Amino acid sequence: MSRRTTRLWTSAHSRSADFLAAGFGVISGAAWARWLGILFVGFQLITNFLFIPVQPWWAFTLILLDLWVIHAMFVHRRLPT
Repeated sequence: MSRRTTRLWTSAHSRSADFLAAGFGVISGAAWARWLGILFVGFQLITNFLFIPVQPWWAFTLILLDLWVIHAMFVHRRLPT
């Protein structure tokens, strides 16, 4: 395995760990995780615009789903106990 392949897999695993940590943080109600989730979904939203010429219906479906998730993360507030 070359160094480039090793770096690619290392970065993929570290990003997966970031996504997993943000997911657990969102479930536990952490504000930092909510903002990180909005950032991740925002990147995905922008990426889906690139797929409109290839798969327009699927891209629009994912764009609407991304907007729904971003909206849900923005409006959700956990009440202090």
